[in-house]
Amino acid sequence: MTKPRRPIKPPARSPPESGVPTLRERKVDLHNSCTDHADKTFIPLATATALRRLMRHQTDTDRARGPRRAKEPQPGGDVSGGAYDPLMSMIGEYARLTPDEFARALRDPEWAEERVDELVEAELGSGGDGEPRCLDVDKAWEALDFLLTRAGFPVDVVFGDDAIPGAEEWGYTPPRFLAPERVREAAEALLAMPAERLVAGFGPRDLAREGVYPVIAWEREESLEYVTAHYEALVPFFAAAARDGDAVLMWLD
Repeated sequence: MTKPRRPIKPPARSPPESGVPTLRERKVDLHNSCTDHADKTFIPLATATALRRLMRHQTDTDRARGPRRAKEPQPGGDVSGGAYDPLMSMIGEYARLTPDEFARALRDPEWAEERVDELVEAELGSGGDGEPRCLDVDKAWEALDFLLTRAGFPVDVVFGDDAIPGAEEWGYTPPRFLAPERVREAAEALLAMPAERLVAGFGPRDLAREGVYPVIAWEREESLEYVTAHYEALVPFFAAAARDGDAVLMWLD
């Protein structure tokens, strides 16, 4: 099902000599072609909380957590300095990089984007065989962030620790990362926390009341199995990354 997204700027790089568009260029074309044909039964509203959280993690200078509650955005109004778009969809994305790849990514953010595109292409061509080096948690990213923060989780597995220096937006945010030693810490903590404990005593109405993205889903009382399924996918993903000494990149697309 096509997901509605806001228009994004095509990459500045020149097309390859073959004339075949890159994965990034195809993603941009698909992204910008999305219209109201999306599934209206699961269109998420961009809440002030989600956008404020997202903006806090786009820079390294503002790391303080603000209050979770905020005035709800009005259609056509301004939210944290940006236009409110009730149709936009933000997807949490992850990619594993080997130590050598990670070191190069820190020096060359354009190469990092190209490498992640290659990893995605390879996994699409593999038919899902083998351990994934890329993963998405769909629109469950803020629910995961909220519930993990509530549980006192020791590592930020949604927004990472730092941004890739000089990187441009990969969709909605520049890529951030967890270095290999932090990936190991995250993997151990994920293995120690079953999904049932993550959501214990909490329901969709609680997420709606806290303004957790996508609010419209929780107001409809969608099952939190949607969140726990994505959490359970993160566990082996981080475990494999930790075993291999990989870093993990994360961003919103």
